[in-house]
Amino acid sequence: MLIELTAPTFHGPVVLCKFVKFLQVIPLYSSSFLLVAISIDRYYAICRPLAHMRASQNRPRIYAVLAWLLAIVASIPQIFIFTKDTRGEVATELSYTHFQHQVYVVFFNVAVWLLPTIVAGILYCRVCHAVWCSMIYDDSYSFSWPNSRSVFSRRSLLSRSSTKFSFRSFRDRTSSNQSNHPVELQSLSNPATPTERIGYIGSNQKEEQEKKRIQTVKLTMTIVIAHFVLWAPFCIVNVIDAFAPQSINPILATHLMFLGNINSVMNPWIWFAFNYDSAKLAIRTSVREFRLERQRQSQRKRQSQDLSMDIATTASMMHSYENGL
Repeated sequence: MLIELTAPTFHGPVVLCKFVKFLQVIPLYSSSFLLVAISIDRYYAICRPLAHMRASQNRPRIYAVLAWLLAIVASIPQIFIFTKDTRGEVATELSYTHFQHQVYVVFFNVAVWLLPTIVAGILYCRVCHAVWCSMIYDDSYSFSWPNSRSVFSRRSLLSRSSTKFSFRSFRDRTSSNQSNHPVELQSLSNPATPTERIGYIGSNQKEEQEKKRIQTVKLTMTIVIAHFVLWAPFCIVNVIDAFAPQSINPILATHLMFLGNINSVMNPWIWFAFNYDSAKLAIRTSVREFRLERQRQSQRKRQSQDLSMDIATTASMMHSYENGL
């Protein structure tokens, strides 16, 4: 923003001008490359869970480091393209031709906007397909569950009848022991209940896992769509300006560039929108910890004041005692 306010004059040496131009595009590349890295990690976590479990736990960090390294490497041409002319304005090198500018603009838009969106879109389509197939499999499994449950019920019915028959014969022989083991008889008369409870708990865990998967897919797909929509105006205008400079106002292209920068600002708000309960809990926890810390500080301050008052009182009493002697 400061550079745009002082444009076209750059208040600084040539080295600083090149360094600033180098730093300007690093966040643009890194945002897109990190989006692809997250897409690859989610693809392996959902579509290839066994490979994801066997892989190292540092693989997401490796993806992030590679994304930043690629962003730095892709930003190096800025150092050789831009410079500061004799009038103090930011300009391009004399050896930088118009054809090279067109090639660089196409490379920039493909690397920042088009290619990351295509790769992330393909990966998340595969993720959505895997989640959809998993949901269909779970639905078919739950549809076939009543048949297996009827088998358990038939087995339990047979066990109940045999248990009642044996209990009657046992009661005829020893009626005095009828009320001594009610818990054991109840567990024997309903052997299928623990199995049904285990199946119910497992189904609830599967439902929670599917909800988390669907929420993750929705979140990441929203981020991909926001990346495509926010970068589209600037990239399209930038390409038009490279091939037809007279048809686009350069000031308009400069202002449209801020839409791409808004993409990085929108990502945390998208996460808050999809994880409202977690964000609310985190805010409440932070506020509570802040209040507790303030109470601790006030308590320590009060204790230090009381200690200083006690020291002052003791010193005055010792002084009066010495004067009395």
